Amino acid sequence: MTGKIKISLFEMMLTLSTVIDFMSVEMNHHQLRVAYIAYRIGVEMGLSEEQLVDMIMASLIHDIGALSLQERIETFHFEVKNPHRHTEIGYKLVRQFEPLKKVAKIIRYHHENWSGWAESGSSIIPIESYIIHLADRVEILIRKDEEILGQKDRILSKVLNSTKTKFLPQALEALKAVAEKEHFWLEAVSEYIKPILSKAVTYPAIELTLNDFDNMAKLFGQVIDFRSRFTATHSSGVAITSEMLGRLLGLKEETCKLLHTAGYLHDLGKLVIPIEILEKPGKLSKEEFNVIKSHSFYTYYILETFESLEDVRTWAAFHHERLNGGGYPFHINEDKISFEARIVGVADVFTALTEDRPYRQGMEKNDVLSILDEMGKKNELDHRIIACLAEHYDEINEVRSTAQKKALKRYKDFFYTDY
Repeated sequence: MTGKIKISLFEMMLTLSTVIDFMSVEMNHHQLRVAYIAYRIGVEMGLSEEQLVDMIMASLIHDIGALSLQERIETFHFEVKNPHRHTEIGYKLVRQFEPLKKVAKIIRYHHENWSGWAESGSSIIPIESYIIHLADRVEILIRKDEEILGQKDRILSKVLNSTKTKFLPQALEALKAVAEKEHFWLEAVSEYIKPILSKAVTYPAIELTLNDFDNMAKLFGQVIDFRSRFTATHSSGVAITSEMLGRLLGLKEETCKLLHTAGYLHDLGKLVIPIEILEKPGKLSKEEFNVIKSHSFYTYYILETFESLEDVRTWAAFHHERLNGGGYPFHINEDKISFEARIVGVADVFTALTEDRPYRQGMEKNDVLSILDEMGKKNELDHRIIACLAEHYDEINEVRSTAQKKALKRYKDFFYTDY
């Protein structure tokens, strides 16, 4: 692959939204429904197409900063006790990716109560944030196991009788108007939201350089890793190890950069894994390990969004496949595992062994090489890549350690703050 990568921001946001909502059955499609409700309110209020685009994309990932299941559950109370932690974390995560800086600001303020300043136009808070705030509260009041049209009066009564400074008055008036139409409620709980939103406005397609795409992958990696202090640096370790192994093995510079990107993306599917399993200090049960095994399956299908990066998709998603066919989730053998995917597989095992985990400290050099050598003998991992790693072990390990220390600092900068 050469040149720039063309992607749809809407498809990217939609994909990320779906994965974030996989945390719980109760939350399934929450952000998608919020995006729909906000869109209908925004149209009624006369927002421009540019505003609608930014608001829809912000809605789709508005809870990206609520990294644990408990935090997500807390946002499902009508009165959220401390919403500013997850809104600030979401803002700090998303603003790192240049094309989403406006979206980041909307996310930052989506739990802010209306202050009265909006009427004078002096508020620093985007009007889109106020609309998402209302749409978010409407969505959590919907009882998914009940017929929807009969819930209209209860939901409207709850939001309209809130304190006068809770919701933007213009947004409330717009909600009252759209709520009179049965199709609004029926669509809000239907399976048709994706096609409705996909045709609602013209979404921008952006072109990214390899460095731009790597920065986007880094954002995804942080969303995954920052869910737990024990995984806070894992993707950065796999990314730099994969890139370095690629260079030492004589691969092209472009390929090495894409290996770095694949390293950031390889655990994207872990967004569906409960944090209680990720942080379990003891041995996982069979059922828990089965849940863990699903993550690379989800990585594969999440990355389907990026059609121009099919190679990176397989390099990232096949990191638990083994040359002898004994890996998971596809049980493919060496004939279908590319050399680049094998590199990411070795980098993943190496990083996992050398970093601290909930149940043990990072292993020493001899123990790491012994395990890798055994996996090579069993034809699980590529022995040529293992040999390269062993020959340059100290150099690779130093680079990995440095990258993970920087990632740990970023993690602390995100979380060791009073919100």
